[in-house]
Amino acid sequence: MRQGAALMVGPPVLMLALGWFLGFGMPKDGEAAPPQPPTGQAIGGFSLPPLAGENGGLAETDLRGKVSVVNFWASWCQPCREEMPLLQELAAMPGVTLFGINSRDRPAAARRFLSVAGDPFARIGTDPDGAVAKAWGVYGLPATFVVTAEGRVAHALIGPLDRDLLEREILPLLAGPSPAR
Repeated sequence: MRQGAALMVGPPVLMLALGWFLGFGMPKDGEAAPPQPPTGQAIGGFSLPPLAGENGGLAETDLRGKVSVVNFWASWCQPCREEMPLLQELAAMPGVTLFGINSRDRPAAARRFLSVAGDPFARIGTDPDGAVAKAWGVYGLPATFVVTAEGRVAHALIGPLDRDLLEREILPLLAGPSPAR
């Protein structure tokens, strides 16, 4: 009898919990919806300092001249950690340039993250206040963008990269000529 009662109570409780969760995630009247990544738009000008103890940094000019991939990440982001082996695979492919933007993170934690997870990035810029992430429409980490040689966003993914997305959406953009938009 107890098991039957649990089966009768469980689904309504689950539905209420799901409704509550979705209700908090949805924009309320007067609230703006999350920004949409700027697919097809030119990337704005930016110049980010390097991760402490590293050389370089990252600027808008680094993304011009050939198709590149930009990944926004942070040490506190578990999906960022989980997608790192796939990013390392991507960075090892001939002709692929992968840049990283460390967003809203502590430099020491970011360096530790890279020493454990590996560093697939040609250059890393730090975005401590998330201003560049916001300008790109990033509302969650990780986020991965394909940028054309002309400096336009050809593809934007907010969330973790997986093999299917890599093969179906990212690699075709890297294999062919820079898409004109």
